[in-house]
Amino acid sequence: MSKRKRKDIEAHHVAGRRIALGIDPALTLCGMAAYDLDECRILAVATHTFFKCLLTTRFIRDDASYLAVYVENPAVHGFLYGRWKKLIAQRMDAGKIQKEMAVVETMLLRIGMNLGASKLLITALDEKEFRVYPVKPTKQKLNASSFYNITRFEGKTNAHERDAAMLVFGKRIGDK
Repeated sequence: MSKRKRKDIEAHHVAGRRIALGIDPALTLCGMAAYDLDECRILAVATHTFFKCLLTTRFIRDDASYLAVYVENPAVHGFLYGRWKKLIAQRMDAGKIQKEMAVVETMLLRIGMNLGASKLLITALDEKEFRVYPVKPTKQKLNASSFYNITRFEGKTNAHERDAAMLVFGKRIGDK
């Protein structure tokens, strides 16, 4: 059985360049994307564990001439309130409300874990004096085809990498 080669953002991708690094954090795997601020294109994407993400960010800062890090910072938006308001208006029976509550509970747990990972990552990068900018999550998830149509990035990507790339796509130096 052959081992699948893992993608990585390597020194030759970022050496001497001005880079915006997008990170879609989670406790298990983080999506990362390096965006060239001068050429306005995505150079590379990768998925790493939380700690490998921190190490990779440090190595990129060592190799790039400029680095700004954009970290997705999930926050609970009003969509949960709207969901409960809809349930009350429909006067659903107890069984349906119980099922809906289970779905919302799972969503809240995931949001909470990602929020914790995001805060931890932002704090760690800030303490090491990185230019780090928290960014609200994008509302729309892109499939591979839509992602290619927007970015023209030809590499294979997963959802975490596409989310990270969309955090930085179109950024300019100094953008927050």
